[in-house]
Amino acid sequence: MSPLVRAVRAVLFLIAGGLIVTGGMNIGLEFMRHHYQHTALSFTRCAGWALPVGLGIALALATPSLARQLTGEGDNE
Repeated sequence: MSPLVRAVRAVLFLIAGGLIVTGGMNIGLEFMRHHYQHTALSFTRCAGWALPVGLGIALALATPSLARQLTGEGDNE
């Protein structure tokens, strides 16, 4: 694996991790707001913050293949 592919993989994993952490923290904060302010739990807000988590997981799973495609190393034609 070339250094370029490894660098692209690292950047993609950082982006995926950021999406997962940000979405997870916001879901947690939504639950805390619900608990401490005694408000109704908003399903749409939780589902909205679950989207970045899902995108981050999908990006993390697709990162090795995507890194090879972006750098052109997967072309064996």
